[in-house]
Amino acid sequence: MQGLFLSHILIAETYLEDGLRRSSEVTSSRLFALDGSCPLYEKAGKLHEQSEALTYLAQAYQAIGQYKQALKASNGAALAKKSGDRTQIASVLGSLGSAYVATGPVDAAYGI
Repeated sequence: MQGLFLSHILIAETYLEDGLRRSSEVTSSRLFALDGSCPLYEKAGKLHEQSEALTYLAQAYQAIGQYKQALKASNGAALAKKSGDRTQIASVLGSLGSAYVATGPVDAAYGI
């Protein structure tokens, strides 16, 4: 069973690295790579890494104006609260706030 989780982690890290390497431009392959890493980290029980990947995914969606998808990914990134990583929590809240400001109503950003 541990080998299965290790396999998920290695594949997820490959997807994440591929997605981050393409950070200068948002392409469908970058979105695919970032999105592909999220369920693999979840299966491996790596909440912090899953949250980080979802945050990058949300930022990529925001960059191309896909705010509903960005909000969906950012809400999933709320896993950061479970991990207790304060830096990641701040990053997630920043992404959520930016997406809510862009989509309105702005008051929704206060509730996060």
